[in-house]
Amino acid sequence: MTKRITTLIITLSLILTCAVFPSWAAWTPTQVTANQIANAARSIGLPENNPIIVEASRIWWEEQNRVIEEAKVQAEQSEIQKFLSDHSADAKAMAGTMYAEARGLDKREMSMVCWTILNRWESGRFGSTLTSVIWAKSQFAHSTRTVSDNGTDLVWLANDVLARWYREQHGETNVGRTLPKGYYFYYGDGHHNYFRMSNSGKGSYNFGLPNPY
Repeated sequence: MTKRITTLIITLSLILTCAVFPSWAAWTPTQVTANQIANAARSIGLPENNPIIVEASRIWWEEQNRVIEEAKVQAEQSEIQKFLSDHSADAKAMAGTMYAEARGLDKREMSMVCWTILNRWESGRFGSTLTSVIWAKSQFAHSTRTVSDNGTDLVWLANDVLARWYREQHGETNVGRTLPKGYYFYYGDGHHNYFRMSNSGKGSYNFGLPNPY
């Protein structure tokens, strides 16, 4: 029974292969080779459940899954790039905010300023657009400078955070947040910014999250 089921699955896989990919032009070199090996085995009378044909089929589908995943990654990257392009002015404004609020700190702590802005935007309580959150009256300090005191390209850092946030919004987990959701406020003491959920009380500058930088 097991052999019959295996044979049926392989046969159906090969039928689907021919139906979905009728032209070799759509195959990768690995798939072409796997198909040639399977056909050579059939030409000498080997059955569909022969290990050679089974392995060739496995390799074909493994390669097809790789191609599909690669296409998904490329599509996602294209969507992220469009998102970043649409928010290029916001990224520059976030860079200036990081310079004004955290220019002497490391990437992790500077990025937390960006995550504060994004937490506010996501909540809908502080502005309906990212621009309105960034430029809200008396909320953030701003600068036209976009390179930190330690040489970090702050526009790059803002785009990095925006890309991570975008991926999170589309279902990805563990994107490399440096600040948890729900933290909308912070204050500084000249050494660190301390982040908190409300505009009062004690805050923290290190939440123990893995440092993506």
